[in-house]
Amino acid sequence: MHEQVTFSNYSIGSGVYEDVVRICAPYGKRIALVVGDHGFPALEDKLVPALAEAGFITEAPLHYGGVASYENVQRLEALPTVRDADMIFGIGGGHVLDTAKCLADRVNKPVFTFPTIGSNCAAATSVSIMYRPDGSVVGPDFLQEAPRHVFIDEEVLLAAPSIYLYAGIGDTYAKYYEVTLNCRDVHLDYPLALGEHISGACASAMQAHAVGAMQAVKAGRLNDDFRQTVLTIIITTAMVSILVTLDHSPDYNSGLAHAIYYALTGVAGFDHEAHPHGEVVGFGVTVALLVDRWRQAFTEVMTLNKALGYPMVPEDLGLSMADMRRIYPAILEAADVRHYPYEITEDMLDDAFTALYTYEKEETTHDHF
Repeated sequence: MHEQVTFSNYSIGSGVYEDVVRICAPYGKRIALVVGDHGFPALEDKLVPALAEAGFITEAPLHYGGVASYENVQRLEALPTVRDADMIFGIGGGHVLDTAKCLADRVNKPVFTFPTIGSNCAAATSVSIMYRPDGSVVGPDFLQEAPRHVFIDEEVLLAAPSIYLYAGIGDTYAKYYEVTLNCRDVHLDYPLALGEHISGACASAMQAHAVGAMQAVKAGRLNDDFRQTVLTIIITTAMVSILVTLDHSPDYNSGLAHAIYYALTGVAGFDHEAHPHGEVVGFGVTVALLVDRWRQAFTEVMTLNKALGYPMVPEDLGLSMADMRRIYPAILEAADVRHYPYEITEDMLDDAFTALYTYEKEETTHDHF
């Protein structure tokens, strides 16, 4: 059986653009820049002069097209700037980075990533989540390797809207609980065992640093909590995802918390902008832990969620118990729970959601920070 695992290296800190020059020089001189609407301007004044001074050749940046779709990848693939490039730079958020990664994989060129928000691990994973032009999900496109290097400018991430880091926290600690539950009572090969082990850092780092990171965003000042939080979101989570998806399935990489989120996407009138993916997943983790009767973990997550201002009960998401009960079938049919260590029933979901109301809910708001 053949097994190949690649991880992304990373740079973070004041010398990150010097690292770009040093690390990328062996790959050639011509760079195709794949960018979005907001991310590239945030670091353009730092990156472009450094590249020009070192003799790199960059033409006009290429817009990713608004969504990570195969249609946009094919459009970019046909451009002379891409065909003649020695390497691809992806600069922006998840859709931009996934477009650049998929493009680089198609044209067999090395890709380097520059995340401009701290909301996900797209910068360091060997998969692109692809969409149709209308924004509906196609699914994951598993790539030959992870990006060669991730260049993280903390000042850019700090200046981004706080909603991105806020959402990224929930999606990150969920990795530990979902991976651990899926690995229960299973004989694990080396990658799965390593992935499960590393996933623990996704939760422990968020417990230790997430609140301090949000305080750094509020104050507009970098601190160690911010650095450890963004590195966990971008790098640690990506390592876990790579290790537990070598079979190209969500069996170990997802779970009930994500099934709840995906079911909610089908609820008419649900406000996705007010309640982003990671926030809903963080809420879903509390439900999953109640279903599992993992009480200590539930208490720890609930405490963190309260401190962050995450939803405690369905009403905090603008929903009622009646709304939740209507999506129970969709939750139970999701691929995310097909590998669960036990069968989940509607009664188990109902007991878990009902139990949320038995815990005293502090008065918190989503603009807590």
